[in-house]
Amino acid sequence: MRPPTLRADTADAGLALILFGFASLEAVVGDPGLNTPAALIAAAAYTLPLALRRRMPLAVGGVVLATQVALGTLAPDGSQITIVFATALAVYSIGRHVPPRASDAAFAVWALVLAGAITADHRGAESALPEVVLAVLLVGVPWATGRALRNRALRLAELTDQAQVLRQERDQRARDAVAAERVRLARELHDVVTHAISVVAVQTQAVRLRLDPDQEREAADLRAVEAAARDAMSELRRLLGVLRSPGDAVPLAPQPGLDQLPRLVARAEAAGSDVQVRIDGEPVALPPGVDLTAYRVLQEGVTNAMRHAPGAAIAITVDYGGALTLQVSDTGQPEAARPVAADEGGVGLTGMRERVALYGGRLEAGRSPDGGFLVNVSLPLPGSPR
Repeated sequence: MRPPTLRADTADAGLALILFGFASLEAVVGDPGLNTPAALIAAAAYTLPLALRRRMPLAVGGVVLATQVALGTLAPDGSQITIVFATALAVYSIGRHVPPRASDAAFAVWALVLAGAITADHRGAESALPEVVLAVLLVGVPWATGRALRNRALRLAELTDQAQVLRQERDQRARDAVAAERVRLARELHDVVTHAISVVAVQTQAVRLRLDPDQEREAADLRAVEAAARDAMSELRRLLGVLRSPGDAVPLAPQPGLDQLPRLVARAEAAGSDVQVRIDGEPVALPPGVDLTAYRVLQEGVTNAMRHAPGAAIAITVDYGGALTLQVSDTGQPEAARPVAADEGGVGLTGMRERVALYGGRLEAGRSPDGGFLVNVSLPLPGSPR
């Protein structure tokens, strides 16, 4: 349990003073069965310690119980209402702030002492039974209430801790997913960049071989470009070796682009999905990285629709107007359990967001008005403003 705060201590002190005020009033104008000084001392004994009821519940309960027994012995005919409230608050505090075993033992002692005191005062167990039962109930109800609230608070704290652990695990999974997707993206871009640099090296060599013998200076410059390109390819291969896991297979096929969209659609239709494709605007040549990113976005969008809404109709739109706009939507089912945001959707949307951000684009994903799911991506085209 958390330690009491200053605010709680202040509230307890104020409550103790209020009860002491009422008890003092009873001592002065009521019929406590004692002379006024003794009644005031007793009032202070069973009220003022309640200021520490959260910090020292067992000690406070012991003082209140001892005072209660003493008053019952010294002034059996006295009438004090405040001590009933003080007793209820003391036993409630024991149930609320004391661990279960100690709390159970304290309540048992309190009940036995009260029963013994009442029985001794009546000089007979049978005649004292109704009062014993009433006294045990008067202390049992607040104690049980405190015990129940303690259990509830402990359970709530446990659930809060579990939720915190789950949040941390979710955040860690998200970070791992981002890191894994960045590694995957780096591997794919490695192929794109290596191909571009190899083209530079081959074309430079071809130009150099066509030079006249008297163009030695130009040939030397081109040889330097060839050497730099080949060194860059060697470094990229080393980099790929660092990024690739030991068991990863070396990809032999070229990285896909939007030219592979018909094949993606055919696979989806073979799996039972009805796919409609619309191309708006005049297709333009895309940089290899953008082309790869566009294909991966459409691939993930179609895969997401097939996984979470099997059999639903899928619509794909590719728009070349101004920027490259990609849209994947499905009819879905409103009751289907699907991700609605990148933070909830796991690796797929996280990967798409990473890829799109790399090329200065933007991604929107969420439920569509018809109950399905919609992924909308915009990527700047070469020469278009970002």
